[in-house]
Amino acid sequence: MVTAGSHLGLRQLCMIDAMGAPVAGFPMLRCAEPVDAEIRTLHLLSTGEYIIAGDFDEVDGYFCPKVAKLNADFTVNTEFVSPFTANGSLVSTTLTDSQDRIWLIFGNDIILVNETNYLSRNVRLLSDGSLDQNFTAPVFIAYFGGTYQKPTTPLNIAAGVIEDDDGTFILHGFFIEINGAPYKRLAKIQDDGNVISGAMEGATPDLAVWGG
Repeated sequence: MVTAGSHLGLRQLCMIDAMGAPVAGFPMLRCAEPVDAEIRTLHLLSTGEYIIAGDFDEVDGYFCPKVAKLNADFTVNTEFVSPFTANGSLVSTTLTDSQDRIWLIFGNDIILVNETNYLSRNVRLLSDGSLDQNFTAPVFIAYFGGTYQKPTTPLNIAAGVIEDDDGTFILHGFFIEINGAPYKRLAKIQDDGNVISGAMEGATPDLAVWGG
């Protein structure tokens, strides 16, 4: 139980049983961030390890901004190196695929280390945290003004990812452009990130109401 003024009782990840009671022996995993640390997503790898992502700079004292790997016992894997700086808000994992590659989405205020010209809001990492150099992440554009026929206010956004059985990946989100070409809400890419022409055509509506 956390008492007033007892910051030592706070933690960002815990485990409960089917009745909601804390599981005994689960480590007191704590994240640090200048304001409010947050773990947004947790994904399991085939190795039994876990990937956590969110808004944090450190996990149990190990510097790993926005994304970290946990061992099977939920201790921090210090061999994993985050590709992000401590700047910006939060990062989320959308997928850990069949090759244990890590697909992440992030906002426009997030910066990748040594990647100042990185345009996409999606990134794919290898299991050690390094960028997958065999993958060119698509750039997704949504519009938040005007009409569907004459949109205004373009914004570079992220997209969700689903792995398909044939080794390709389905992209989904609010976008209507990928790499400058029109794609409405759904698309399909090869493993290297190239968009498959003609895939998902006719699978989305011709008209949509703009949020806001």
